[in-house]
Amino acid sequence: MVSFYRRLLLTLFILIISQTLETTKNIWQSIFDVSNLGLEFSPADEQALLLLDTTARSLLNCAQMCEMIARCRTFNYDMQMKHCRLYQGDIDSTGEVAPSASSQSVCGSIKLIMENFADYGGPCSICDGSRYLTCMNSTCHCQPNTFFNGSMCRSQKLIGGGCTSNNQCRNDLNLKCLLNNQCGSVRQQQAQLVAVHQQQAQLVAVHQQQAQPLVLHQLQAQLLVVHPQQVRLLAVRQLQVKLLAVRQLQVRPLAVHQQQVQLLAVQLLQAQLLVVHQQQLRPLAVQQLQAQLPALHQQQAQPLAAHQLQVQPPALHQQQVRPLAVQLLQAQLLVVHPQQVRPLAVSYFQSIIKTPDIHANC
Repeated sequence: MVSFYRRLLLTLFILIISQTLETTKNIWQSIFDVSNLGLEFSPADEQALLLLDTTARSLLNCAQMCEMIARCRTFNYDMQMKHCRLYQGDIDSTGEVAPSASSQSVCGSIKLIMENFADYGGPCSICDGSRYLTCMNSTCHCQPNTFFNGSMCRSQKLIGGGCTSNNQCRNDLNLKCLLNNQCGSVRQQQAQLVAVHQQQAQLVAVHQQQAQPLVLHQLQAQLLVVHPQQVRLLAVRQLQVKLLAVRQLQVRPLAVHQQQVQLLAVQLLQAQLLVVHQQQLRPLAVQQLQAQLPALHQQQAQPLAAHQLQVQPPALHQQQVRPLAVQLLQAQLLVVHPQQVRPLAVSYFQSIIKTPDIHANC
């Protein structure tokens, strides 16, 4: 039974291939590939791809309707239900062939060949009436919702279809080629950007976490390099501190010596001041004695001497007066300055007491 339908389909498509378009001078031929029974085309987006949902008397009639619509490239036909559905997408890029709920279902697609697109980019005069090209701005271009891949016009892709540029996606649905090289909406693109940013942030965080041990290792390596230098500096500082302590120890005896020298100098100065003071006191003491001796001599010596002269002879006067005057002068010298003035006072008194001898001789 299957072989019978395959022979039938082959006969039908030979007839279709021989069909011509009488509206132009050129002959445009369409070749259809038909699947086995029990299969159907499952589009990626039924609403976006469906061109026509109708009935047809036969498979040939359904194929002819698809060939007459320039954007139709795929169709489904149920031989039992006479149900014909036409789609505008390529069978291999806008959907997939899947098992059908009906055992009498088949799907077919137009087979594209490069000769059908040979006039792409040429003047409109050579592609006028073409099923595969259309005239835009005096130039032959691909039909709507298709793009030129360098050799032929292929159907633009829907959400999730692979792409490398925006013209490969359905621009009438505002689809663009996203960062993941898939067609999608602007919202999906924004969501992908957010996801990419999050992934980048996660990668940065992971990189930072991975970099931290490396940084710590580098720091440890630097510390290993710096540590000997610090140890050397510490040793130098310790030596400097020791030298400073030695210098302080050396300075301390010098300071003690200086203090002792200062004390000795003070003692010497005090001794010198004492000598100067003694030298200053001696003339003063002599002056005081000189001032006091005449008065004492007159007050004590004269009455006694007069009395003794009246009683005794002159010779006794000299022997008695001299010891008495000496005793008086010695007593006064002990009061004034016993150790320093005594010799000077004695000598001075001796010079004075010689005077009675002169009077006596007279």
